[in-house]
Amino acid sequence: MIIVLSVFNGFQGIAVSMYNSFSPELKIEPRAGKTFEPDSAQIKKISGLKSIRLVVSVLEEKASLVYNARSTIVLLKGLSPEFEKSHALDTMMIDGKIKLEDGVADLCLLGAGVQYRLAVQTKSLEPITVYSPMRHSTSLIPGQAPVLNRLDLFPEGVFSIQQDYDDEYVLTSLRFMRHLLNEPVNLSSVGLYLCPGEDIESTKAKVREIAGAGFTVKDRFEQNQTLFKVLNSEKWAVFLILSFILMIAVFNVMGSLTMLVIEKEKDISILSNMGASRELIRSIFLIEGLMISLSGAIGGLFIGLAFCLLQQHFGFISIGNAKSFVVDSYPVILKWSDFLNVFLTVFSISLLASWLAAGQSSKSLAHLTLNED
Repeated sequence: MIIVLSVFNGFQGIAVSMYNSFSPELKIEPRAGKTFEPDSAQIKKISGLKSIRLVVSVLEEKASLVYNARSTIVLLKGLSPEFEKSHALDTMMIDGKIKLEDGVADLCLLGAGVQYRLAVQTKSLEPITVYSPMRHSTSLIPGQAPVLNRLDLFPEGVFSIQQDYDDEYVLTSLRFMRHLLNEPVNLSSVGLYLCPGEDIESTKAKVREIAGAGFTVKDRFEQNQTLFKVLNSEKWAVFLILSFILMIAVFNVMGSLTMLVIEKEKDISILSNMGASRELIRSIFLIEGLMISLSGAIGGLFIGLAFCLLQQHFGFISIGNAKSFVVDSYPVILKWSDFLNVFLTVFSISLLASWLAAGQSSKSLAHLTLNED
């Protein structure tokens, strides 16, 4: 159980780190509407907090990309220049580098899925054409669709985080998005990156107070709430399945104790004749059952701990096709809460099994007394 849960923690940690690399520690969004007009005084006050390292302005919208007769719909995310200082995607880049503007051309970073659908080559001289309706445009003809804005982007790099993001997101500069949407002031959200070691909850409370009631302040858990809930539910499902397997294994203890009671009927009779009560005889077999179960549990915990530590340091069990994954060997993360939960589960099941088996000693004693009568 310890090995399986620790490996599950390892994969969970990789998944969470991938999502976290794309999400800021804190995110400010309007409670109503898609965009808001930022208050420079509020932004300045938030930037002045000692725990805040970077403030990144974000403007995003759906857009159509066309490249060499191929097209796709993406979520285009414009980021202020501070994003490049966050180093958020450094480990997620599979081609090119993180650069959103060079002063002349507008650049972009493509999700791996988007890059595959468009067959885009980074550093290509062929631009990607972006189409998006201008938010503040009106058609001259009633009922006609709003005016589409058309601008060009040059691919600078490709990132790979997780399929949902890789297939949907394209990152570019905030300047480009303002031109594309004719949105000179408003923002979709503001991302906050904290200094190392700062407490997220206390910073979140301060930012919420400054931002006011019209905004929500979300940490990474709230930004990816569905992901965390799914991962936690999967872990508990695995734990319950292993617990059921453990219950089946505990029947061996019940069987051993039952056979022991049958073999020791004469000894039980002698103890009874010497004045031992039924409760004392039952407690003897109960303690013996717990000793058998808990010795195995404690031994198993130490074996699991040793195995996980060896895997952490040496990675001797590798993933089959490691080249297609982000790690070469099975990841392992030890959590002491898992050790506690496993021990308590084993103890509870063993106590129940031992109690049921020890009850057989009372029945055996009653049978012997009846025969003597």
